[in-house]
Amino acid sequence: MKKYQSWLVQKMIEEENSGTSLSHMFTKSLTDDLQYNMIAGFQEREDTKSNGGILALNVGWGKTIIILELLLRQGGSTLVCAPLTLIDQWKAEVQKFAPSLTTCEYYGRQRKQQADVVFTTYGTLRQVVSELKTFDRVVFDESHQIKNPSSQRAMACFEVKATKRWCVSATPYNDNNQQFQTQLRMLHIKPFEMNLPLLNNSPIFLKMFKRIIFSLDEKKLRRMGITPIKKKVKQTKIVSIGADVNLTMLLNEIGHNVEGSSSFISVLKPAAVRSQIACKDPSLFSLSAFSKRSENSDQEVTKDQLIKSLD
Repeated sequence: MKKYQSWLVQKMIEEENSGTSLSHMFTKSLTDDLQYNMIAGFQEREDTKSNGGILALNVGWGKTIIILELLLRQGGSTLVCAPLTLIDQWKAEVQKFAPSLTTCEYYGRQRKQQADVVFTTYGTLRQVVSELKTFDRVVFDESHQIKNPSSQRAMACFEVKATKRWCVSATPYNDNNQQFQTQLRMLHIKPFEMNLPLLNNSPIFLKMFKRIIFSLDEKKLRRMGITPIKKKVKQTKIVSIGADVNLTMLLNEIGHNVEGSSSFISVLKPAAVRSQIACKDPSLFSLSAFSKRSENSDQEVTKDQLIKSLD
C-alpha cells in the first residue's frame, strides 16, 4: 500500500475500535430510559451504537483498496452496497488485492450471505433489506447517489443492520444540506434520523466533521513526504462543428421539449445529457430515455433494457 493509504486505514481502524460511538457523539445518557441530545434535546434512550465515517478521496486514489485493507486487518462480515455497474470492479479488486477474502452476491438470481464480503445493489437492497442478516460492517459505495432521505433506496440503507458503517464517495458533499444529512443518517448519527433540517454552520458540528471525514489535504500529504499533484490549467478553445441533418433534427427536438416545459429546471439537466448522447453518437439517442429518470426512480439499467431500447 501507499503511505497515505496505510495512514487512512489506521485511522479507520481506530474509529471502528473507538469506545466512543459515532452514533451517540451528541448524546449523553441520563437515566435508564432517557438521554439528552445537544442538538435535539431530550429523547428516549436508544442503545444501538455504530462507528464509521465517510472515506472521501478523489477518483483514482484507491478508495476500494483502502476498504479492502480495512477488511483484511479487522475481519468480520461486510455488506458492500454499490451501483450495479461497479460490482464487477469491486470483485476484480478483491481478486487482485485481497484474494483471501471470500465473496458472494445477493442480487439477481443469487441470494447468498455466507462470505466475508457480500455484494448487493441499491436497487436490490430496497426490496430485500428485511431478509439480510446482521453484518459486522456495511460499506455504501458512491454514497452521494443516495440523496432523497424519503426514497425507498435511502430507507433501505438506513435499515441495514451493521455496527460499523462507511460511506465511500469522491464527492460526498455539495451545497444541499439535506442530501448530505442523508449520508449522516446512513451512518446512524443521532439526531439526523429525525429527517429535519438540522445541519447548519454552527461550530457544534466542527467536531463531527473532523471525526467522520477520512480524507487528505496538502498539509497531511507533505507530512508524509508526498508532494501533491498540481492541477494543470488547460486553455479552452471553442470550435464550431457543423451538424448533419439527422443530428440537427435531434437537437431541435430536445430544444423544443425544453422550451415547452412548464418546469424548466427539472428538464434542463436531462436535456443536457441527451444532447451529449446525440452529439457523440446519434445511434445511441434511444438510450437517452434513461437520463430522464428522477432521482427517486431506480437508476440501474440492465443489459436487456439497453438492447431492447436500441432495438
